[in-house]
Amino acid sequence: MRHYTARNRCNYGNTKTNVIIRLMEKAYVLKNPFTPHDSHLTIGAHCSQCDKAVCVQQTCSVFYTRRFCKHCVEKHSEEFPQEISEVISKG
Repeated sequence: MRHYTARNRCNYGNTKTNVIIRLMEKAYVLKNPFTPHDSHLTIGAHCSQCDKAVCVQQTCSVFYTRRFCKHCVEKHSEEFPQEISEVISKG
């Protein structure tokens, strides 16, 4: 079984793949090792507020027009719709 590490297989930013995709943010992406066709996994990005690298799991960050880490959503919760704050607090 092959082990894939982000360090060896991950690209950040506007990456080139055989599949035409356009992400709404610069993100850490890697080739999906679990499918035979050319697809990708988005695994992380940078918080647009504090520039911290975060995973895309809802317990770590949320995308609302831009990527925000959990800490920044909590710190600026009054600037987000209530639903966004609820998503982060469930994590």
